[in-house]
Amino acid sequence: MRFAYLDDSGLGNIEDDPYVVVAGVIVNADSQIKPVEKRLGEIKEEFFSGNTPKGAIFHGVDIYQGQKHFSKHTFSFESRLKLLTQLAEIPKDFDLPVVMGAVDRRTRSAGNPKAVLRDAIKLASAQCVLSIELYMRSQGNENCFLVYENTNTYKSVIKEQHEYLRSEESREKSGPSFPLERIVETAHFAEKSESAMLQVADAAAFTFNRMFRKLGKGGEHKLLRGLSFLS
Repeated sequence: MRFAYLDDSGLGNIEDDPYVVVAGVIVNADSQIKPVEKRLGEIKEEFFSGNTPKGAIFHGVDIYQGQKHFSKHTFSFESRLKLLTQLAEIPKDFDLPVVMGAVDRRTRSAGNPKAVLRDAIKLASAQCVLSIELYMRSQGNENCFLVYENTNTYKSVIKEQHEYLRSEESREKSGPSFPLERIVETAHFAEKSESAMLQVADAAAFTFNRMFRKLGKGGEHKLLRGLSFLS
């Protein structure tokens, strides 16, 4: 059984954050989740020198900007970039396929900003889901569950999109790759604090978002080395 863990990036103000990205990893639940969890624990222990703060989770924005448990007053940019690089290399190190969908909101039809954002999330998510579906078809009869970061704001949008892609209606309107065959069940949601794999997905989404925006003090090329993505 495979699980695909997905997270988003780029939901802020359109002027500052124009690209909506949904990205994540496909994981073999039987053989890969526990080793990845172990590796994340080792990275955390190394970064915090064995004094990991209670409730600390890997979140790309916090690490890069030096916020919360990753304060720039305590940790240098170089140390935080090294941490992000370690997280982004996990897919390569554990042979996890990476999926990604991205939409530039500036290219969408003018309209209510919330509606434009909602449509961008649906499209970026659908791009990811299609990549996962086609990958799973190439793996034989194995099935896959989808797990998104829990977000009350857009959960209903993602669930509605997911159910549409599973329906016969999607064959007529969205092409021969639909309806979904290897992605089963409804879309599931979990808190990032509950799932190590969602923290890996977060690193992927954050890295791709910065790649599209071409922002930062450098180092994004190092992060991308671990992300051999399917789409």
